[in-house]
Amino acid sequence: MRRYSTFEFIRTRQKAQAMQVHAFQARDGELAEDADEIIKRAKRRLGEVMKEIPKAKGTRGVGRPKKGGIKNTPPKNVLSLADHGIDKNLAEQARKAAALSEDDFEKSVVDARRLAKATAEGDKAIVRAARERRHLETKQRRATREKGTCRQDRRTAKKN
Repeated sequence: MRRYSTFEFIRTRQKAQAMQVHAFQARDGELAEDADEIIKRAKRRLGEVMKEIPKAKGTRGVGRPKKGGIKNTPPKNVLSLADHGIDKNLAEQARKAAALSEDDFEKSVVDARRLAKATAEGDKAIVRAARERRHLETKQRRATREKGTCRQDRRTAKKN
């Protein structure tokens, strides 16, 4: 099996982003769909490759430096994600895409294609519906996260 470099996926993603910008400027829905799919698939594959990359050690286990600063520098035998050209936001997006099941990922690709085409062609109804759905999902996540954190909920929990 061929070992892939993270740079291949990052470069593919960058080319697809340039293609997507051109598609939006030209109002070409099909090109925008294709570019968005390429971006999503490159992110997912990057997340899968990131799982295989050994984690950088950095200064883990060195402890607190003595007064006067660190005398020796941490070992650089393992590259960090930044050395691979991956920033923290891209790394998070790639991990999330790689964590999705195949069916969920394919559904997200179909939704993204539909939204990219609507955005490029100026179909405001589809864009508005997608925005409302995203806001609803955010509200639901917030509600589940904050459930049981307010004082009233804590008081009732203590009484029971």
